[in-house]
Amino acid sequence: MRIMSVKSFLFMAVAAAPLIGFGGYAGAQSDDDADDSEVRRLDTVTVESRLREENIQDVPVVVQAFDSETLEAFAAQRFQDIADLTSGLTIYTDSTTNPSINLRGIQGNPVNARQDEPVSINLNGIPHSSSQVLRLTLFDLEAVEVLKGPQALYFGKNSPGGIIVMRTKNPTDELYTELQAGYEFEGQQSYGHGIVSGPFSENWGGRLAVRAAEQEGYYENIWGDGDPSATQPVDQNGPRFAEVMAIGTLQGEFDRGEITLKAVHGNRTGGQFALTQAVVCNSVQDENPFTDCTADERFSTEDFSAIGVFNPSTATRGEPKNSFNFTQVSLDGTYNLSENWDLQSITGWVDARNFHVGSIGARNATINGGLGSSNDVNISIMSQELRLRGEFDRFNVMFGGFADDRSTDGVGIAWVGPLPLSPDVFLDVSAESWSVFAQADYDITDTVNVSVGGRYTEEDLTQSGYIVGDAVNFLGGGVYTAGSPVLISPDSLSYTNFSPEVSVSWQPQDNLNFFVNYREGFKSGGFNSSAIELAPTALTGVPGDDSFNEELVEGFELGAKMDLFDRTVRLNTTLFSYDYTDLQQPLVFSTAGGGVETKTVNAGQASVEGFEADLYWVTPIEGLDVTANVAYNNNALADYISACNEFQKLLDPTGAGCDVDVDGNVATNAGGALSPGLVGTGFEGQDRTGDPLRRAPEWSGSAGFAYQTAFRDGILFNATGRAIYSGEYSSEGLNDPRGIQDAYTQWNASIGLAAENGGWELDLIGRNLTNEITFVSTFDNDPGAATRAPGEPPNLGAIVSTPMQIFLQLTVRPQALFN
Repeated sequence: MRIMSVKSFLFMAVAAAPLIGFGGYAGAQSDDDADDSEVRRLDTVTVESRLREENIQDVPVVVQAFDSETLEAFAAQRFQDIADLTSGLTIYTDSTTNPSINLRGIQGNPVNARQDEPVSINLNGIPHSSSQVLRLTLFDLEAVEVLKGPQALYFGKNSPGGIIVMRTKNPTDELYTELQAGYEFEGQQSYGHGIVSGPFSENWGGRLAVRAAEQEGYYENIWGDGDPSATQPVDQNGPRFAEVMAIGTLQGEFDRGEITLKAVHGNRTGGQFALTQAVVCNSVQDENPFTDCTADERFSTEDFSAIGVFNPSTATRGEPKNSFNFTQVSLDGTYNLSENWDLQSITGWVDARNFHVGSIGARNATINGGLGSSNDVNISIMSQELRLRGEFDRFNVMFGGFADDRSTDGVGIAWVGPLPLSPDVFLDVSAESWSVFAQADYDITDTVNVSVGGRYTEEDLTQSGYIVGDAVNFLGGGVYTAGSPVLISPDSLSYTNFSPEVSVSWQPQDNLNFFVNYREGFKSGGFNSSAIELAPTALTGVPGDDSFNEELVEGFELGAKMDLFDRTVRLNTTLFSYDYTDLQQPLVFSTAGGGVETKTVNAGQASVEGFEADLYWVTPIEGLDVTANVAYNNNALADYISACNEFQKLLDPTGAGCDVDVDGNVATNAGGALSPGLVGTGFEGQDRTGDPLRRAPEWSGSAGFAYQTAFRDGILFNATGRAIYSGEYSSEGLNDPRGIQDAYTQWNASIGLAAENGGWELDLIGRNLTNEITFVSTFDNDPGAATRAPGEPPNLGAIVSTPMQIFLQLTVRPQALFN
């Protein structure tokens, strides 16, 4: 295991640079010094990482915060754009099920919509155990806070890796209007929004924001190129979509409290939403003669037979499509019980539906239509949280309780050509949880504070399912009758947990804060909910066990937050070390019947340790601010036996690493996903101890600038630039060397003109200007196994990152324009 030396940390802490909230400091303020000279200094950034408003420099929490000005300046339309500004974070939203979040190497399973995420989402105070909400556009947000490390005390169980907290904007004190129109040239995306906000009366105000967008897509489907006899696919570009969003807010303020009602709704429809391509191919390419086998802006997928979700016996030609509907309503009320006590209530209701029908492979087999899938998943959540806060001379205390009722249900099917790999299966996972938490701060002295707290949680999960429609199973045969139950053992899971947290901070001066934290956290286990595995139980009468264990984490953080050089430089550094038990890992593998299946499995142990540093510098040059960040991540798996990868089994003559004999024991922590290993050896598995976590580079970081100056009377010139660096990482779940992503650097930049009074802005914004296309995820893709030459592994498929984007954007604020 790689160990970080103290010398290395001290060097980087002094010489490094980043951004704890690039937007949070974008408006560096001017102050009058004693000598009457005008000096620009850092703004105060307010965060709610401990469920109350605090200065970001005072909280003993590792958090990067971005305000609305920064998000708008960088045309951050998708949540994955936030990752460009956050050290150690990657987000990918172009998925057919769940968007993928990876923070410090901790990630969930993006293809299991019924699994809780280890980096959870909190939108307007409502927790989301699914990342589905990230499918929508990042729009009309007041702030985004990325909290790193387990956050169980304040935000609950689904945060062993961290949490992304988002707050939409509240009504303004005066009338505010905004219109925006934009166009992205590479993906041919048109978008625009309108906002109106202001007071209704002395106590009430409202805000309404509506956005629409349409995109053709920046990827081209090259299936059939150069072959006049080939049938061109219906969907030639991707990701193609149309989207409408609306956010409404009603807020009332009174003598002893306030109440805020917020509604967020989004609808997104499109074609081939998740784009995969073959990036490493066999010498025999008759499965797909059109693919170029490189990570680029072209993919190759034949049209396919769209199996009706509720009637798999009717195979009709159809167009790939994806639709997503999301609605959240939240009611947040605070009542001041007395001078020292207040009570807050947050009620939430969420309904989300994701429907997808399309290809799930990086290329199609020669059978008519290739490998396809269809999923129709519904998520519903009801939640209630109460918080009682008290503030005294040296004490701050908080007591709270939370309860939610969640259900994730739907139908899924996979097929090869017109033949289903399994019948339609309706599966429902229901969960009920409740928790209580308490926290207290005490100022031991004027400079030393200790914070102690903990959360106790109980959760119960159940899964049930049945066959939808009469069908014949393609794999293994058998006639399935509608309504026949699938058998699951266990069909229920229960978890209890207590997660404590202790923080000690020392502030010898107002501009210095040193802290140490001890934290624990957990995430419930769950069900893989695979129709391919569970459907046969309706015929055999033998229950299938497809569950995985809960994930636990504990560890420390040592941090320093410093405003230096007369508050012109902000330097925040953190050392962290966390140990994970039964770390839940996504795994994609080939089945014996020629399909591709995904599972969540438990790695016995994993460690994540390293450091991060963030710098913001208000330079002596008027209007020029510089930001940078760096992250070192020394992570490793332990006590984890996984299946062998195809390279070990078929290309490496020594079979190096594929040397574990599990004797067919499917109860290993490989999750039962072992396929035959080296022929004639009896070895089926590999010991992953010491291997790095997926998509967790050892080094990553970024550096950038923002510059503003007067262009002419009443007009400002703006420019930004940013370089984003990632070291080498593995993108494949079985450590196949073909899935290694080399180190890379991406470049973002923007220029613009704006009215000094804020009445209008015109911006030209570029992201990934060098068109660096990288692996988000790689996997074996095996539908054409029979056509491969002896000893050749399957093609390697990949989901790749977004290519270059160029935006031209005009924003007008009429109330300022005509004043």
